Amino acid sequence: MNPDVAQAIPDMARCGILEEEKAPRLLRIARGELVSFRQEIRLLFYLGVLLTAAGAGLLVKQNYQHIVPLAVALVVGIGALWRRVRRRGRLGRVLAFTDPEPPN
Repeated sequence: MNPDVAQAIPDMARCGILEEEKAPRLLRIARGELVSFRQEIRLLFYLGVLLTAAGAGLLVKQNYQHIVPLAVALVVGIGALWRRVRRRGRLGRVLAFTDPEPPN
């Protein structure tokens, strides 16, 4: 970074403007010895997500014929369960698949 900043940090610590505990770290930053890898890590995470999505896309492409019947069956099953939940009003009775007792 700026060499003037690196020279000013020890002077500021001696004068009491800057706390003694913070001066060594700020001096390392000013000299360029302490750097951030935030952008590099974000790039690696982005590439990991991109590769995962591409792999999932290839998996779906290769197994499309096997996935479609399962997906249709799941959609029909979820739709039937949703209708039963909406009609009965309570999830507990729906999952038991029993009719409620009539009131006396």
